[in-house]
Amino acid sequence: MKTFLMTAAAVCAFAASAVQAETMTFSGVTTSFVTGPYVENGITMTPPTGGGYYGFQSNGTVHLDQGSTNGIYDFTFASGLFDLVSIDVATSYGAGGLGTFTAFDAGNTQIGTVNFSANTVGTKLLSLTGVSRLRLVATGTHFNIDNLVLNAAAVPEPATWGMMIAGFGMMGAAMRTRRRSTNVTFA
Repeated sequence: MKTFLMTAAAVCAFAASAVQAETMTFSGVTTSFVTGPYVENGITMTPPTGGGYYGFQSNGTVHLDQGSTNGIYDFTFASGLFDLVSIDVATSYGAGGLGTFTAFDAGNTQIGTVNFSANTVGTKLLSLTGVSRLRLVATGTHFNIDNLVLNAAAVPEPATWGMMIAGFGMMGAAMRTRRRSTNVTFA
């Protein structure tokens, strides 16, 4: 019994919530120029002041149009921290254009950057963890992006914490309990 309780407590201690991937496909973006935030699957994209975006329905991508200034697009996740997995750069217009993805943690400290040029097209596999906000700065060009993929950061849910605490309590109780030996005597 004691071994069973200790094993159960160990399993509870290492249990964590499942990591769920979310993808922003931009399928809901209209072909009209939009200047407000776009929200899909808990991911929010906020365009720069004076800039915006519109969708290309033929290939299902979003065209980021920063206007006459550098475009700064911020991406956040409703569940809080996330791990950045990948993004597709579908098309990049203009010579000398550069895009920079910068990741920030919850304290607004920069934790990583990824650059791409106007010649770069395709899926960018990224491995930035513990991201609170992702910023895309587009300079001198327009970009079409698609399929921003992120995972919710693996934080145990309250039920998992409860099981973990109960498991530790049972393990402590099992360790404190002593087996009592019964002596049988015959007359």
